[in-house]
Amino acid sequence: MKLIKLRTTLSKIMSQPDIYLRSKVPEDMYATLVQFAEMRKLDRVNLVVNFDLFPQYDTLMIFERKYGDSISYYDQHGVQKKKRRRRKARAGSDDNNIAGSVRAESIEQTVS
Repeated sequence: MKLIKLRTTLSKIMSQPDIYLRSKVPEDMYATLVQFAEMRKLDRVNLVVNFDLFPQYDTLMIFERKYGDSISYYDQHGVQKKKRRRRKARAGSDDNNIAGSVRAESIEQTVS
């Protein structure tokens, strides 16, 4: 399934006068916009199938590039992403003890 987030609402896109100019919006892109507008009017999926309102993949990709926006984690999952906490380095961690013991051994060897 492909998620596409529009920059503005579909009704605002359809109300722009540039949509109807073939020099600015190609015929297949206009047809895709009309298909989405008609889909919003219908309340049953079988009507969408019967009227053949599903857009083609290639026009859908062009539609996403022209009118789409980036999708956030919230858009995909419906909840905010949990922030991960960083663990604080403990003063008595194993890495610090190993490094300290190696330094102590090297000091003892140089003194002897």
